[in-house]
Amino acid sequence: MSEEDHYDPRHPPKRTGPNKPVHGSEFFQAEIDQLWSHFDDPAYQEKMRSAEGERVRREEEIKRREREPQLRMRGVPPDIARLIVTGHVEQTPCVQILRSTVCPALVISGQTGVGKTVAAAIWVDEGTNTARMVSATQLAMLTKARVDKDKFEELCRCSVLAIDDLGTEVDSDRGAFRSRFDRLMSRRIAASKRTVITTNLTAIEFQHPGIGYGDRIWSRLSQHGRFDEVDGPDLRLRARGARR
Repeated sequence: MSEEDHYDPRHPPKRTGPNKPVHGSEFFQAEIDQLWSHFDDPAYQEKMRSAEGERVRREEEIKRREREPQLRMRGVPPDIARLIVTGHVEQTPCVQILRSTVCPALVISGQTGVGKTVAAAIWVDEGTNTARMVSATQLAMLTKARVDKDKFEELCRCSVLAIDDLGTEVDSDRGAFRSRFDRLMSRRIAASKRTVITTNLTAIEFQHPGIGYGDRIWSRLSQHGRFDEVDGPDLRLRARGARR
């Protein structure tokens, strides 16, 4: 009986000579060394960094194109939406107040151009998809004879609500507007929904029953929120001067 008849698969015979197996690392070592040297080439590294930068820029542009329409659908004015998505937002006092606020209601008061609307829009941008922004004029329309109940309910239930330029609304029946505004704030505060209001009114004017909204609304805002008056230069005029 030959030796092959006693072949044991657990102990195969060792091959020698030209048929001896060659390890993959030995066969590809030259190619591997060349590949690594390619990666270490400064010109190649610069090319890869440039390609990665271009990829990031394209992704950011796609996100910007998708994000701007979303903000506009939430009620953010087009120029403010464009400013936010391009990242050209300064850390103004209004933005700093917004960042430091944890209470459900916030009123930012100040003259035109201090950045109140931008800060309010940032709050909407950082909210969920249900976040909404309305002007005081739009809110005043809800006090008219034909009330859009669905729209009012949407404002009551949305996760974040920004009311811009409160005090500039034109309403022949101011009592109806106050009643509807009081109801809106009452429901939002009771549900712990975040609300930010911008206005040119001072604290005294806001509380005054003839100019502003009376003691009832002021008391509710004082109890569950904060009123901040911001004094600063007109950022719009400064931006125009910088462009000249």
